[in-house]
Amino acid sequence: MFRGVRNIVESQLEQESLDVLRVRFVPAARFTAADLQMLENNLRARVGRSIHLEFECTDRIPRSANGKFRFVISRLPCNVQKS
Repeated sequence: MFRGVRNIVESQLEQESLDVLRVRFVPAARFTAADLQMLENNLRARVGRSIHLEFECTDRIPRSANGKFRFVISRLPCNVQKS
């Protein structure tokens, strides 16, 4: 999803529901709207148009107690099935 996307230091995907995907990212100094557009295009190619993408630009991705961050977080219950 991040192929060809430049100027992003780190990122995290969080699926909050079946139809919402939050994309957190830390922009590099040269980050532009074109970088964000390429990221959105890449994500759309993977997840389609039915999922709402929420982009969140941040200074830092939250870390766990061990100092690492999870690249992908799913908030979906284990028994949720897509119809």
